[in-house]
Amino acid sequence: MVRSLSTVLLALLGAGLLAQSKPAGHGKPAVATAPKPCLRSVPRPVFGDKQPGVTARTFAKPAKVLPGAREAVETAALATGDMVTVSHWGCRFFILTFDVASKARLSVGSSPAAGYLEAAKVIRQLDALQVKTGFNLEKAAKALEGAAKNPKVAYVTPVALGAKESVAVKTAGPTEDKTRGHVQFEFMRGPL
Repeated sequence: MVRSLSTVLLALLGAGLLAQSKPAGHGKPAVATAPKPCLRSVPRPVFGDKQPGVTARTFAKPAKVLPGAREAVETAALATGDMVTVSHWGCRFFILTFDVASKARLSVGSSPAAGYLEAAKVIRQLDALQVKTGFNLEKAAKALEGAAKNPKVAYVTPVALGAKESVAVKTAGPTEDKTRGHVQFEFMRGPL
């Protein structure tokens, strides 16, 4: 009995040492962790039904999105002839990317300062339409006009609006097919 007890103890000790010598991550299957919850709210249209100044609009969530993702694409045709595409996205950040195009914008310069001024103009037009972005549009327009005065102004550089909010002009100038001009900018809040 003493001999079998010592055999059992040696076997247990050997098994313990063997378990300690295994490389990390081997032996047990990895435990799947649940994806972190998305802090951004479910996207809602910024343009309303039968909104004055809007001749047509769509709002669609992509068919294939990651679980917990918060994405949508919205389009609106404005009475001015502008076409607006709004990409709703982000999870840890709340982001709205606007791309506004029209034939009237074909003469918009492609310099960052010109892009900032054009974005400020568009933001004021959206404010006049009472578009529901959740951002202070007048404050954003003024911030972009102020940033355009900086000789080193650059695209994609966020301009702070306070309270973890910013606006950034991404690009301006003719569209790829050169039939229209456009300006693209985005509002961001976060991290949430």
